[in-house]
Amino acid sequence: MVNELLYGVHRVPVSRCGGTREQLLEAALSFLKAREVLVDEGEGVRSVALNSQDGYTHTHFDECGEATIHRQFVVRRIRLIKKPRISGWIEVRRKTPLSQWMKLSRLKAWQQIPDMIGIRIVLDCEHNSPSWHAGICAIDECLSQSLWKKASSGSESLDCSSTFHCRRFPVQVYGECGDIQILPIETAVNTRWSLTEVNDRFYRLRRLERFRELLRPSHLFGVDWKTPAVRERQRKKILYDLVKQFKD
Repeated sequence: MVNELLYGVHRVPVSRCGGTREQLLEAALSFLKAREVLVDEGEGVRSVALNSQDGYTHTHFDECGEATIHRQFVVRRIRLIKKPRISGWIEVRRKTPLSQWMKLSRLKAWQQIPDMIGIRIVLDCEHNSPSWHAGICAIDECLSQSLWKKASSGSESLDCSSTFHCRRFPVQVYGECGDIQILPIETAVNTRWSLTEVNDRFYRLRRLERFRELLRPSHLFGVDWKTPAVRERQRKKILYDLVKQFKD
């Protein structure tokens, strides 16, 4: 299947333009700026504080102690146009064919179209705070005319952690189905750094478990994927990799 992006009035096949992360990011920013959702403030370095005694989860800078470590990473900074003009950053990815197939397999109707582009807008505020609700209302007002199905709270995936907080806006991004997730700061940080179930790597492991026998049959690979010991080894490997990043 050939995916396409629409730039202006010209439809350019991804196979020709490459469909790189940078191109997707610029397309998403153009889409959101045209609807007066946000302004692009360019690249910048973001610092976060993590509590090593609580699974390297997000913590406030004013609550830092001996157990706190800091991480810096480059982000594409944004700011909402409507009040309260919350700052944050944006991330964009093209969803893989495997991800699309797994999503199609659990939809009630095969006629439904999976989203091809994943967009995350991280707001620099906490879930359920006044700023969070104001920011969501501001984005909802801007995107209400661009939805191809109803916006929703949280992920529609059964494999998501209960601490994964977001607001979802299914939109058409220049001709392609996209899924915009609005995340509070603690969820965004924990999906990337923490050792808890909300980490994206644990989410992908849980999602893959239901399809592993189909993708890698036990009689061919010689592994019983349903064995608790096998699952535990996979979890320990992820934990090892996550902890190692703090020791390097």
